[in-house]
Amino acid sequence: MLVSLSVPVPTTAAEYQTLTNSDIASVGGPLLGAITLHAFQDDLAPYSPRLTSPNAFDRRARSSLLWQEERTSKAALASDLILFGGLFPAAVATPYIVGGDLGGPAMAIVQAVAITDSFTQLTKFAVARQRPYRTFDTGAPRGSDDNLSFVSGHTSNAFAIATASAVILQHQYGNRRSVIWPAMLVPAVTVGYLRIASDRHYLSDVLAGAILGAAIGYTTARTWIVEAQDIPDKPMAFGTTIRF
Repeated sequence: MLVSLSVPVPTTAAEYQTLTNSDIASVGGPLLGAITLHAFQDDLAPYSPRLTSPNAFDRRARSSLLWQEERTSKAALASDLILFGGLFPAAVATPYIVGGDLGGPAMAIVQAVAITDSFTQLTKFAVARQRPYRTFDTGAPRGSDDNLSFVSGHTSNAFAIATASAVILQHQYGNRRSVIWPAMLVPAVTVGYLRIASDRHYLSDVLAGAILGAAIGYTTARTWIVEAQDIPDKPMAFGTTIRF
């Protein structure tokens, strides 16, 4: 995807609005919240689950998608590698691919991930759903996140990154959307599948995470994009004011 979008370089660079203090605060607030929720997870995580027995839908999906017990740790590792070794670097590369002032696209993606992660953690604490490996007692070591199954954080963050990055790239390379969207969404879907295969989440956890991440990623990216109606030959601009 990176090679496809880099050659040839567009002849007209995108225009971006200057970042204001309120723009920075709108990103820094959710980012600080997400960091705080993770830092104090051991203290905030529910000691006892509120939801333990999975529904018939999740039971059937688990029996169909779960990998063999000796391979679940490999599925969990693979989901980490795709998210942190694939999607996060793609998110970092996106502002450089679109060119121009890097601040707007970078802030849009950071805000999408920060808001998604904060909502995800708060939902986990509130719902307190027991993870499948604990419900079915697979012998996995106990941890503070045993009751944080709903929603899937890996999946929500993967879809937030994929959707926000795809929206931004599409505005610069609209004629290559058939490459952009599959290149971003296929890894995100794979992350969700691997979270079920590794017995870390149920299918409903993953579906909810995908919807949450995609909705926030799309909305956040669109909020930062300003259609450059008054700027001839400028395909897009970034800022906090929306003009459609």
